[in-house]
Amino acid sequence: MKRAQTPPTEGSSSVSIHLPGLLCVGTGGFFLSYATWRYFAVQAALRQGQFPINRGGVLAVVGASSVATVAGLTLLLAPEELELVVASVQGRASTSSKPQSKDG
Repeated sequence: MKRAQTPPTEGSSSVSIHLPGLLCVGTGGFFLSYATWRYFAVQAALRQGQFPINRGGVLAVVGASSVATVAGLTLLLAPEELELVVASVQGRASTSSKPQSKDG
C-alpha cells in the first residue's frame, strides 16, 4: 500500500497509481450508462404493456464490474506481487519468442 500513498518518483510510472482510480471511475460510468439505457428500455416496454426480463444484461454488468473491481483492488493493494507476475510472464514470453539454436 505504500506505493499507492506516495507520489511517483522519477523512475516510476504514474500509470500504476492512477489505473485503480480509472477502473473505479470506469465502473461507475458503466453502471450509469447501463442504468440509463435499461430505464428507457423498460419505460418503452411498459408503454406497450410488457416488462422485459433481462438476466443476460444483469449477469454482464455484475461480471464486468466484478472483474474491474478485483483488478483495481489488486493494483492498489498488491502492486509488488502484480509486478512479479508481470515480470515472470514477460520473461516466459521473451524466452519463447527467441529462436532456438539448431546445434546438433
